[in-house]
Formats: sequence, C-alpha cells, structure tokens
Amino acid sequence: MGRYDCSNLNLLFPLLPWQELWVHFHPQRSNRGLKPEFTWEMLIKAIIVQWQVQITADIDFANFFARHPELVELCGMPRAPSHDVISKFTRKYGRNFPFLHRWFDAMLEEQGVFNDDDLAGDGTILPLHQPYSKADQDCFGASSNSKKFYGLWLMLLVSVNTGIVRAFTIGKARIGQINLMFQLLTSAMIKPNCKIFLDGIFDTKDIHAAVLFDQECLPMITYNAKGSQYKTRKQLSSDDWRGEYNPYFQDIWMIFESSKRTSVERSNSDLKMNTVLSQFYERSRRLHKKSTNHLTKVLIGSLVITQINALVEIHKPKPITLLNFVEQSSEQPAQA
Repeated sequence: MGRYDCSNLNLLFPLLPWQELWVHFHPQRSNRGLKPEFTWEMLIKAIIVQWQVQITADIDFANFFARHPELVELCGMPRAPSHDVISKFTRKYGRNFPFLHRWFDAMLEEQGVFNDDDLAGDGTILPLHQPYSKADQDCFGASSNSKKFYGLWLMLLVSVNTGIVRAFTIGKARIGQINLMFQLLTSAMIKPNCKIFLDGIFDTKDIHAAVLFDQECLPMITYNAKGSQYKTRKQLSSDDWRGEYNPYFQDIWMIFESSKRTSVERSNSDLKMNTVLSQFYERSRRLHKKSTNHLTKVLIGSLVITQINALVEIHKPKPITLLNFVEQSSEQPAQA
C-alpha cells in the first residue's frame, strides 16, 4: 500500500464506534450558537488521514486535502477545511490524542490479537532541533553508550508477537531512560500474567519490582554486569536480590527467552523509517515555538497507523480460494 493510499481507512472508518470518543472530543458550538460546520468526528477522521499520508504540517495537509475530494468525502465533510481549523482542533484537543491509541489498543485486545503474548520494552531517542539560543537544558542527555544528544526519550512497551506498541511515555532527555521506564511500568496496566523483556540498562530493583508488582508480570531483564564482580548471570549466588522477583533468573531457558526483546528493536526501527515519526525532527525544526500538542500529534499518529493496519487485516475480506470455496460450500445446508 502506497503512502497516499487510504483504502484501509475506507474499509475501517464505517466499522468504528466513533461515538465512544465523544467524551474526549465532545462537539463545541460556535460563538454565535450555531452548529459548527466541521464536527469533532469529521476532524478526528481528517487527522487520521493526515497520519496515513504522513504530512505533518497542517498547511501542507490542508492543500493536499483540498486536491483530493475523495478524502474529504471519506471524512464526511462538506468541503476541505482550512489549515487553521485543523491546527485549532489540535491545540484544543491534542492532549487527548493519546486516548486514540488506547482506544485502538482495546479493540485489538478484544479481537484476540494479544492472546498468549508477552511484552518487550525499550527506549528510543527522538532528536529535536536545537535552537541557537534559549535551548531547553532538560533536553540535553546521553544514550546508554554515552553519546550526547538534544531531544526526548520515547519509552515503549511492545507486543512480542505483533510488534504493535501497547503503551508508551515520552519525556525530556535529562529525565533518563530508567526513570521514564519506571514511570511507564507504574502508570498503566496492560496485560497481567505475562513476561516483560527489558535490556540490561533496566536491571535495577525498582524496575524489577514495578514489573512484578505493578504490571503483575514476570521480569525478564538482561543481566547488567556493570559495577559487579560477576561477569555472567550464572556466577551470581542463589540468594541474589534478583531471585526475589524472578526465581528463574539463573535458568538457561531465561537466557534464550531474552532474544524475544528484539521485537521492540524492530518496532523502533519500523516507526522511525515507515511512519510519520520519521519527520519528528523536521517538524520540531519548523515549529518556531515548540508545541507539545503538535509534536504529540506526530508521535500518536505513528502508533495509531500501525494499529489501524492490524485492524484492517482482521476485517479485510478473505480472498476466494479453492479451500475457502469448499469450506463455505460444506457449511451451506443441502437443498431438497
């Protein structure tokens, strides 16, 4: 499917229960007491189209939208809105965009997409354009290999089986990966009674405890030998503190299982290469004043489109094959 191909949205939009979003994007009346020309539902659909076509600047998208009347019709709009209408909606309701991610996540879970699944967590850097003056000192940080950068940390918890992001948090670089991962693990319950795979940088007591007690999951965290006299997990004593959170921390199967963490690395790479998140730095450069809502809009868009693609695969009509034809024929009652 090409970048500007919205056939997946044509299939999915009529099936979505849009009214469930009313409480988060409730309609507003104009100052004259008249019904607005563009409803909240129309604008939410337009923003999802904007994420699909990967045009981050509202003025560029408004021009693109006006040249494609089939997309205007898809969103149920009487005409293409100006960029001011889209920007105003983003400023007013941008803080509620994360609910769209949770909304689609609940649909996928209800469809059984995450059955018998585990989670993998990691952090990825979102570089920001560094201004010549008045740089935000909290945006200066360093990665795990001590490489300095200016920007944000994006922390993800990703489905091992599907690579779909289940939960996320974002914070300034100085906060650090460990603190942000702890915030993520203690703020949202995703799915109890599974395993969570994390890199060795998160091999701390607080992270182990958050996985076990807050998420009700088994911590599968790579052993971090930094500052320890023991170079491998097998050298640790049986009464090591890690045993309090994972009684299998020395077993060989846990070492092999840790390879599942690569799912979050693939997800990070895919988001940065194939979604609107690839334009995060450019979007921050074009904003004269760093707008949290507009940058959040770019981030949420990259996550939501992957969820939409997964839902489309569920609802997409199956191609007719000989096997399907035989199965359907066998299910039909015989006529007298």
